[in-house]
Amino acid sequence: MHRPDLDHLSVPSLPTFSSLQSSLDALPALSELQASFPAMPSNLPALPSTSALPALPPVPAWVPITPFQAKVTLMSIRSLIGVLGWLAPNLSAKVFGIDPAQNPSAPYLGRLFAARELALVAPLLSEDDDVQRRSLHVGMAVDAADAAASVAAGVRGTLPKRAAVMTGLTAVAAVLLGWIASSDG
Repeated sequence: MHRPDLDHLSVPSLPTFSSLQSSLDALPALSELQASFPAMPSNLPALPSTSALPALPPVPAWVPITPFQAKVTLMSIRSLIGVLGWLAPNLSAKVFGIDPAQNPSAPYLGRLFAARELALVAPLLSEDDDVQRRSLHVGMAVDAADAAASVAAGVRGTLPKRAAVMTGLTAVAAVLLGWIASSDG
């Protein structure tokens, strides 16, 4: 499509490879940059070798699952909700008691929720125990907020009672699983 009102504008030319190469050659070497920085003071406190996260209350001995089982269960639930919510948002809404016909934005919101769930699973695949523990703590905070939102929506009537109960129980279960899983170590 021709736009005469834009004919007066010119398209800037892209730099050539040789001009980019000469610009890179003009940059100082890394060793020169390191020498220009002042030396770090030796009296800085050392970083903690392990996470500085606050300790959670201990898991009672009568809890019937191990931290590993809790982590695998939590990962499975989050993955299932994430994949199902992304690929079939209307179906996952119905599972949680939300009628997509009554709420046309439900598929969009379901996909946002699904992406978040998958993002919370990803760090749990790391071999770094500290990364996993931090991710479990973040997940617990997110799930606690979800539980509070479910209660509030159920009380106000902005979410059907069945949906409020389903989403609330799922969130509370995820908080408990996160707590048990993070007790390993």
